[in-house]
Amino acid sequence: RVFVFLLSENPACLIETDLLSDTYAHCVWRLACFRLRAHPPGAHRMANARHDFTTQLLMDAGICSGMRILDVGCGSGDVAFLLSDLVGSAGEIVGVDHDGAALANARSRAGQRTSPAFIQSDLLDLPASVGMFDAIVGRRVLMYQTDTVAVVKALAVHLRPGGVMVF
Repeated sequence: RVFVFLLSENPACLIETDLLSDTYAHCVWRLACFRLRAHPPGAHRMANARHDFTTQLLMDAGICSGMRILDVGCGSGDVAFLLSDLVGSAGEIVGVDHDGAALANARSRAGQRTSPAFIQSDLLDLPASVGMFDAIVGRRVLMYQTDTVAVVKALAVHLRPGGVMVF
């Protein structure tokens, strides 16, 4: 698996810059590769490793207590719950997905917790009412988008100056 961190001092550079270029001044791509060979029984080790690796990558990207974070393509909420633990009660997590059944599962898993909150929307049509975020995070979501650049540009509108996008 390859995880890409798109770090930006200025979210506007996402709109003004070729996202595939690595020569621009304000945006930096960093790739981290991870591969784990599962040994029987393996599945439990892989799940734990994926959880630990995702958590470490989020911390490396600067995710911390008190942040307001959008989890795009949140599905049943795996990453949203990791993020909720990282930001604590002072932070806020909003998960967004187009799949109503996955969101119902996420809401069920959340139980009485107030964060994360989950909304149904297409990533290109997020309502302005979701507001601005310190970070926008997505795991295994960009590869399913027809127009990745358009999605990242649409999401950048919801990123505060100095914010971080982590994919």
